[in-house]
Amino acid sequence: LIAVHLRTHVDARQSAAREYVIPLKQNLEIRNVFYPENEDRFPQILGPTISVRPVMACSGVRSEFGKDADLKLLPPAFNFAALKAHVMAALCSATEHAVMNCRDLIGGNSLNHFEQFLEFEETVPLFKLFNSLLVIGLFDDDDLKDVLTLIHPSAFDENYIPVLANRYGPEEIEPLVFMKNKRAACYSTDMER
Repeated sequence: LIAVHLRTHVDARQSAAREYVIPLKQNLEIRNVFYPENEDRFPQILGPTISVRPVMACSGVRSEFGKDADLKLLPPAFNFAALKAHVMAALCSATEHAVMNCRDLIGGNSLNHFEQFLEFEETVPLFKLFNSLLVIGLFDDDDLKDVLTLIHPSAFDENYIPVLANRYGPEEIEPLVFMKNKRAACYSTDMER
């Protein structure tokens, strides 16, 4: 899924991540910023910058092929809105099931949902999908706020009310940031890079 539908969009966004168009205003022309011996060569930007982001373009399924058409192939069309909704629902579900102290059938606990993600980079499909969609720019501010609420609800949820854990009532779902996991250290070092 990532290689076929998302990789080209991610690579295009990452290749243009630091490219900006800086309009050459009258004040910059006077300073002669392109002259190498000029001491004031790198002035502050005096106008708005415009990001050069590639546009996501997809091609539909074709029944006829030709040489000219093969030279201009685009990634296949895909329903990105449905994928984004599925990733958000899967993150919420995995967070709720992975951090609760319930036992699974083989005697472990549900932390295995995230342990398999933390062990090897190749086994992180949910986080890789989220990262790819984040780089492409499909998540808006509300989606990021929801993810930050999953990571640390006491810091990012305005309506957060801590639930006391007792043996008769509901137990508070532990946020991802405080998850006690033996492999969490290797994941946090990967995220810091």
